[in-house]
Amino acid sequence: MSTPSAGSADSSTGASGLLVVEGGELRHVLGDSLEERGQGGVGLFGGAFAGANGQAPGAASIWGANTLVSNCAHHVDPWGFTNVIAYGIELDCNIRKQKDGSDVNVPVRGLYFIGDSDTNGLAICTVIEVDQIGINRGIPWKTVLVTNDGAAQVALDIGATAKTPNAGSQPINLRAIGPGGAGRAGLIQLSALGDLVLAPHRGSGVNVVDTAGSVALQAAAGLFKINADGSGARPVTYGAPDSAGAGYRALRVPN
Repeated sequence: MSTPSAGSADSSTGASGLLVVEGGELRHVLGDSLEERGQGGVGLFGGAFAGANGQAPGAASIWGANTLVSNCAHHVDPWGFTNVIAYGIELDCNIRKQKDGSDVNVPVRGLYFIGDSDTNGLAICTVIEVDQIGINRGIPWKTVLVTNDGAAQVALDIGATAKTPNAGSQPINLRAIGPGGAGRAGLIQLSALGDLVLAPHRGSGVNVVDTAGSVALQAAAGLFKINADGSGARPVTYGAPDSAGAGYRALRVPN
């Protein structure tokens, strides 16, 4: 049995796909090895395909992978064991230098989501979606994403909304639920001109809170702007020393 050399292929001259594992240790690889053939390989490949339309009122579901980890002997047991560390999925990437100690040109993608679709459909199209760890009991995860100290040089890198000129960054949407249960929405984005946009819910404001009293807004003269009457942002300029009284400088906004 051979695994494909690319995830989009169902057969190839890649490395053998049949592995013999004993006690968690890899013992044998049946067939040619990557070192012998110099080909690419896929450690695990599978596919799920829909053969017909789903029937109302439900829908057909397909999973590329669906796994379960639990601290009990059987997934329907009403109790579990303690002092157990559970990993839903662990992906290890071991990149080594060359034999002579020189570095290697090996792009690494821990997780890579891509496809060859001709539409993103009429329904939701989400790369990663998180729901409660106790979905039937209303129990949330404590944290969705954690980066440990020293784990990365950049925690989050967000691209533009398009690959063409005049494209702002993909926004970060923020949602809240108001006192009456109505939804609230805001976003954080970088405009195509490079301005950082903090857009609160309509009619709300931007609050900067620092209990130490050390909030500072800093910008070069003429670059700090304010929209005083809703007719557009205007640059704030600084008056001469003592222009607002002894020891104070006036801030001026054009009419």
